[in-house]
Amino acid sequence: MKNKKTVLAFVLMAVLAVTANAQTSVSSDMLGQMLHMAFESVPENEFNQVFQTFLRTNYPRKNNFNKQEIEDASKSFIIYLHNNKAISDKWQAYADAQQAKESGDAYREKGDYDRAIADYTKAIRLNPNYADAYYERGQAYNGKNDYDKAIADFTEAIRLERSNPDAVSYNARGQAYSRKGDYDKAIADYTQAIRLDPNYAVAYSNRGFAYRNKGDYDKAIADYNQAIRLEPTAFRYSNRGQTYYSKADYDRAIADYTQAIRLNPNDADVYFNRGDAYNSKGDYDKAIADFTETIRLERSKPDAVTYNSRGQVYSNKNDYDKAIADFTEAIRLNPKNDGAYSWRGSTYNNKGDYDKAIADFTEAIRLKPDEYRYDGRGNAYLGKKDYDRAIADFDQAIRINSNSTGFYRRRGVAYMEKGDFAQARRDIEKALQIDPNNQTAKDNLAELQRREGN
Repeated sequence: MKNKKTVLAFVLMAVLAVTANAQTSVSSDMLGQMLHMAFESVPENEFNQVFQTFLRTNYPRKNNFNKQEIEDASKSFIIYLHNNKAISDKWQAYADAQQAKESGDAYREKGDYDRAIADYTKAIRLNPNYADAYYERGQAYNGKNDYDKAIADFTEAIRLERSNPDAVSYNARGQAYSRKGDYDKAIADYTQAIRLDPNYAVAYSNRGFAYRNKGDYDKAIADYNQAIRLEPTAFRYSNRGQTYYSKADYDRAIADYTQAIRLNPNDADVYFNRGDAYNSKGDYDKAIADFTETIRLERSKPDAVTYNSRGQVYSNKNDYDKAIADFTEAIRLNPKNDGAYSWRGSTYNNKGDYDKAIADFTEAIRLKPDEYRYDGRGNAYLGKKDYDRAIADFDQAIRINSNSTGFYRRRGVAYMEKGDFAQARRDIEKALQIDPNNQTAKDNLAELQRREGN
């Protein structure tokens, strides 16, 4: 009885609204459209079939209704539904499903994905053909990074929409594929979304992102161009800028980042990316200015990566004290920032402070060993004239990467300083075999030959 009362109350409210807003007379089709507003959760085709059956039964030759007849026909329709339990129960389920979906929408908006999923699942149980509920549940699964379940729900939404396919569902499934790293399937879905809606800027932008992650930068730029033409946003200029940066087209990247900043002056990430592009161009002062602005914008939540990046630029400018200060701040913010230890170690090496360099490279190696950190520590030992430890570190670097001119050359220098000229020659000649034009290796070989002759 509770459900039937809900239906009747809902419909009676709608009838009052219909009657109050009715014209002097309306057609039967218009009356159906007005009444359908009270049953927005009921599929339009299904509502029309029921309403036409009601008209044929109760008003077989009636095409127009005056104001009083509108009210009478509306009340008759309520009674017709009330007496048809199968229809009223089914339509109540539609209404309950819509209510559950709207509750799920509210939870998803708050980021409470588990409760959202529970409500969407309830909506689907009440109305198994509810494409919107599958779509929204897919978005909730996306929010939980459960991409396989998201894809399954978007696929079901697409199946249910097959008579009237929706570009939005294809775009959503494409995003789930993209987040899984399956860019080919993502591109196929975005392409279908664009076919359904050629002015769908979001789908162009998303397809551009997928092409960029595949390394197909020209197609990515073409898609970003189209997205920007349709709906220019800071986000799209920034993404196209990142694509130009990936192509090493730093001037165009900077131009796009600058336009993004004009549209959104408070986006720290865009300042950071532009700083990175200026650094790659060797324009260190502008890079520092952008990283400094990034730090200002991030002041409520400072990021070690930004300090580390500005420190690298100071190091490139040979401003070692400022570089060390930034690397130190990066380490304070993130004590496991292996890159900051490595860069600070290199900077101490450049200052000739080898003990501090060794300490930093040792910590970087502990956190994340790689050949360059062994090489950096070997360089510090070489600077301290601790040739055995230097050689041990260069050995380790070469074990990891046997194709580096620098590793062999520096180990050759360590052997030369120890007086082991034969091993020094083997290493320096190996360095020149890898890079015959390396002038420093040629100079090392000339020095070795000088010492061998004495």
